[in-house]
Amino acid sequence: MTPFTVPGNRLANNPWMSDAAAPEQFLPWGSWDRPENAPSPRWERSDTGRIEAVPTVPVERSFWSRGGTGLAAGAVTAGLAVGVLMWWNPVGWVALGTALAIAGGVAATTASAVELTASYSGATSPQQEAQMNRAISATLGYSSVGGVLGSVLGTVFTDDPQEGFVQGGLWGGLAEGATSLPGALRALPGLRRAAMPWAKSLLLTPVWFSMSAGGGGGGRSLARVFAVQGRSASRVRRVEYLGTTPLLERDADWARFQVFATRTRNESVFRITYANGQQRIVYADRAQPTGRAIFEAKKGNMGQMFNPTREAHIIGQANNYLDITAVTGGRVGYLVSTELGASRLAQRFGLEFPAEMASGQLWIDWVPWRR
Repeated sequence: MTPFTVPGNRLANNPWMSDAAAPEQFLPWGSWDRPENAPSPRWERSDTGRIEAVPTVPVERSFWSRGGTGLAAGAVTAGLAVGVLMWWNPVGWVALGTALAIAGGVAATTASAVELTASYSGATSPQQEAQMNRAISATLGYSSVGGVLGSVLGTVFTDDPQEGFVQGGLWGGLAEGATSLPGALRALPGLRRAAMPWAKSLLLTPVWFSMSAGGGGGGRSLARVFAVQGRSASRVRRVEYLGTTPLLERDADWARFQVFATRTRNESVFRITYANGQQRIVYADRAQPTGRAIFEAKKGNMGQMFNPTREAHIIGQANNYLDITAVTGGRVGYLVSTELGASRLAQRFGLEFPAEMASGQLWIDWVPWRR
């Protein structure tokens, strides 16, 4: 009888090996351990997988990386350029630079707004946003004459045109800014004087009018503050009558109503000297040489009282007239061409100068005008 052996490690060298198949119960593994039923190897131990040793950290995205930086930079660039255009009225290469700054700022602001919208709606990836930010930065580089020249030179004379474009625009803009700095410093006083009316208009909004004049609310409006700024702690030392001067404007409607209401084509001139030495020249539509009666003509429905700058001017004008009559013992009368204008001005002055209106030192009259 031929001995039966179980396959082992020395199977190939076993001279007693039989060609008969071994029963399954004698095999060293069960059906669950068959190779075809074995689980697939772990990915980190396989040849085709990759080792995941470090967890993936998501890229941090914020408002500024999504396009907020370009939005702010574009808005500042366009705002400054518009301010220079309105207050300085530049010419030559400065005018060209201003136009480029406005165009570049508007383009950067618009593109950044589109980028922000797309980013927060989930339509863009961080890589796309980074590319868009680089494009917007290049656009801002073209917002000045120096930036344009620097970008062109950088693109032509460097090995990497794209990098040369960016660096050239940066250095060209810096060079132009350094060259323009002395002139900008010399223009600051003029810009400040030109900007003051705009700043007052932004502060003296119609909301203040509705609170202090139109809506019947209490309190003194900011118009009063700006109207008497520079002499709030001063008092009048002397009032001088300097004579009359012809009314230069004759064809405008307000000028024709002024002549109709005051019965004169001349304006009276006073000089006020305050206790602090400050002097002010005041033009009145009509006044007695003694200053005991001053008349001011106003045409229309006084809709200018809704304009903060005009409101501040009218309040300051009334203050000047009251300063004169406080010394001369006179009265100030406003002649308004419409009933609505007279009512609106009386309401406004009643809130601003209650004591003067109550005493009759300041009064308003409706003078119907028939052209």
